[in-house]
Amino acid sequence: MNPLVLLRLLWLGRLGYLERLARLSPDGGPIRIGLKRGWMVNTAELIEEVLVTRPDEFVKSPALRIYSRPLLGNGLLTNEGASHMRQRRLVAPAFAHQRVSRYAEVMSRFARDTFANWPDHAVIPSHREMTRLTLGIVGRTLFDADLLSDADEIGKNITELIHFATRQARSLRPTQTETENRRNRSALAAVERLNRAIYGMIEQRRAMNIDKGDLMSMLLLARDEDGNALSNEQVRDEAMTLFVAGHETTANASVWSLYLLAHHPEIQRDLQQQVAATVGSRPIAIEDLPRLPLAMQVFKESMRLFPPAYIVVREALHDLQLSNGLHVRQGDLLALCEYTMHRNPRYFPDPLRFDPTRFSPENEPRINRYAYFPFGAGKRICIGNQFALMEGQIILATAMQHVTVSPASSRRLRGDPLLTLRPKGEAKLRVTRMR
Repeated sequence: MNPLVLLRLLWLGRLGYLERLARLSPDGGPIRIGLKRGWMVNTAELIEEVLVTRPDEFVKSPALRIYSRPLLGNGLLTNEGASHMRQRRLVAPAFAHQRVSRYAEVMSRFARDTFANWPDHAVIPSHREMTRLTLGIVGRTLFDADLLSDADEIGKNITELIHFATRQARSLRPTQTETENRRNRSALAAVERLNRAIYGMIEQRRAMNIDKGDLMSMLLLARDEDGNALSNEQVRDEAMTLFVAGHETTANASVWSLYLLAHHPEIQRDLQQQVAATVGSRPIAIEDLPRLPLAMQVFKESMRLFPPAYIVVREALHDLQLSNGLHVRQGDLLALCEYTMHRNPRYFPDPLRFDPTRFSPENEPRINRYAYFPFGAGKRICIGNQFALMEGQIILATAMQHVTVSPASSRRLRGDPLLTLRPKGEAKLRVTRMR
């Protein structure tokens, strides 16, 4: 790596460096990602071209395609081509609108149990709490399993593997997972612990032989083109992918949403008043959600400023030229950065201001579809996007029934750009219970 580039990374941090590149090259410019040459793409037109118009000319980045495989196996996030499309068709029914709507009661119950137990005048580690909450929700809705008792241990194992995959993707000398060193041993041990939990669920459900209507049942009942059932390994890979992706991004988005509400008490009061006028103190139901638009607007605006999936990277399968004249060689990486696009003044006036009204019914249609893409775009758009949006709306609305959040310190919460944009540290918030 160019020494000057390395110094900038050390001085600015990765997010600061991405922002600086976006300012210096408004339409895109060269970037190094590990040992790979790449290009940063900074216009909505080029993002549409890469993700929607010409997706078959690219594959996912090595960070997902290679370095995340110890955790995710050959699941939806890592697979490519025709095999990926077959897998997507297999999993899609679990996220159909009518099925997702039935998950609302579970989301509401788990959120209520979480916030009702936050003590008055306490300082809460919000990332740990939101991770526990979303793990509980994904366990119950997708696998009909109670994961709360093991949530902290599961969260630690997933964190270990996210750090491992991030180190591998950034390293100038990535190692094979099986290579004998301390970090690899720790990652393999974390995979083994998660595998025990997932394979245990698979074996238990095969023995029960009951269709519970959840994702696990769909995977176990699915048949390939030759009529064969999926192997335990295939079921594990899909289950693990949705298990990890189904809680990680929503947990992060919920933390950032609460953090932003804590720093904007006037918006928090507006949301509390809307929830009180609409729902009162009873559990939030799916029928209430259209009458709680501010919760959704806050959640979407938090994903604009702090998108959990903060960067999409694609690798070119062959030499090609983009519509702006950029010549891309086979193997080059294209970095499509939600974090910088969502803060681009070309698309978002006063981009650093937290303003949920950007997503009001009258304003949201004006946002360029490919300038705001927290769930990606095209045929690989996140299959669980509606699940995540409903979950985030219910979590925020339920929180506002129970507590007021405020900053626990004067220090600004910073993002930690791993495979997802996590908050750096425990993301502590001060809690006051509603009277």
